[in-house]
Amino acid sequence: MRNGIIICPKMAKNYFRLFFALGLTCIAPGASGQVSSGTAFAVAPGLLVTNQHVVDGCSAIEVLASDGRRNGAVVDSDALIDLALVRVTGLKGATARLRNPRSVRLGESVLVFGFPLAGSLTSGGNFTSGLVSGLRGLRDAAGELQITAPVQPGNSGGPLMDASGLVIGVVQSKLDAIQAAKATGDIPQNVNFAISLDVLAEFLAKNKVAFRDGAISAPLNTSRVAELAQSFTYRVECRGKVQQAGGSPTTKGKPPMATSSGGTFKDCNDCPEMVMIAAGTFLMGSANSRRAPDEQPQHSVSIKAFSLSKFEITQEQWFAVMGDQPSKFKGRRLPVERVSWNDAQAFVKKLSEKTGKNYRLPSEAEWEYTARAGQTNYSISISENENELDRYAWFKGNSGYQTHPVGEKLPNAWGLYDMHGNVWEWIEDCSHDDYIGAPSDGTAWTAGPCDRRVLRGGSWFGDPLFLSFVYRFSGKVADRLEVTGLRVARTD
Repeated sequence: MRNGIIICPKMAKNYFRLFFALGLTCIAPGASGQVSSGTAFAVAPGLLVTNQHVVDGCSAIEVLASDGRRNGAVVDSDALIDLALVRVTGLKGATARLRNPRSVRLGESVLVFGFPLAGSLTSGGNFTSGLVSGLRGLRDAAGELQITAPVQPGNSGGPLMDASGLVIGVVQSKLDAIQAAKATGDIPQNVNFAISLDVLAEFLAKNKVAFRDGAISAPLNTSRVAELAQSFTYRVECRGKVQQAGGSPTTKGKPPMATSSGGTFKDCNDCPEMVMIAAGTFLMGSANSRRAPDEQPQHSVSIKAFSLSKFEITQEQWFAVMGDQPSKFKGRRLPVERVSWNDAQAFVKKLSEKTGKNYRLPSEAEWEYTARAGQTNYSISISENENELDRYAWFKGNSGYQTHPVGEKLPNAWGLYDMHGNVWEWIEDCSHDDYIGAPSDGTAWTAGPCDRRVLRGGSWFGDPLFLSFVYRFSGKVADRLEVTGLRVARTD
């Protein structure tokens, strides 16, 4: 999974332990090499919750129920919180009861139920127990719980239950002990993670799912909790990808070549989700003589295939790489702001070192190409002839006077969110007064004075006219403003 995939021979359990210590994942011999598995549990009739990485990229999803296999379809998924909602028609069985997340205590007993190793350990599910060892997750991330209950690949998406049989989280990943040892000099034991219930409840509320909640009651014996878990927990098989669902998913090698824009991938669990952008040619800038001179002359640009982050970089993603939090508006799913162009360069450098991939800021041509997503015009409801103060009032009222969580608004035709508004996005290019002499191959324009760099897309504050495809702005490379953030590109 992390370092490679092999075929499992018939082997003793100590060999399995060795493979996991080396960061390897195996798939069952005789399998097509295109099936991976994970775990899901019912939160409402016919609706299952699992990790987003369990069902991401599946050509087909099958749920193994007591009365046979059933097809599943993703209703909604969110890569930032690693959750997905799957609908299964005709599915019978119990639904989980969810507990108030604010009542979770450090040191309380927890139990994990799931289907590790796609049945290589057991075909009937696997039950482990442990404690809540931390109320915050990896890198002190909010919205996660740290647990000592053993977790293996395939447990991902399963329920984390308390001693009374209530669900308090969604199992997500296990710590990479080898990587932790390199960083700390020690090998941690049974350090695993689950998505906390407050994050799950917010995700379900967004999808208008009425789930069952329950109050803490007297502890049950372990066998009874296992019976409850088995009544609403299912093995999920994903067809169309090799990776064994579970742990921190990674993408090895180059992303597939995009023949059309819109496919996605991730290089690690807390890396940005990237959208593959196909090569193409478009007219950049404005042909309208009434527009500003820096948007002209309109010219043809050919773009090579590359990838662009689906969302603006969030505060959670920034913290995972940089270890600090500069933003004025606090929230893990809010875009990071108060970052300079220099800060953005430091981020892409560290992200590249972390993943071994070539992350960078997009060129101005790449940004406009993806913002347009095949469109030639972008209209707004405010006329440029209206009073300037009225336009600013409209913009501030529309934004709510601050940034909003990424992915909350509608995406463009290629699946990219917040290309207009939220935060200005730093671009690789140096600032120029017009397009005379601009590259026609889509690369960044870095000739000339570069003490100022381009910003694109508008923000939560300003004139709505800033939201057009063609509007150009710039800032000093050291400027840190509460309206400036970034989106990242990747090229192999």
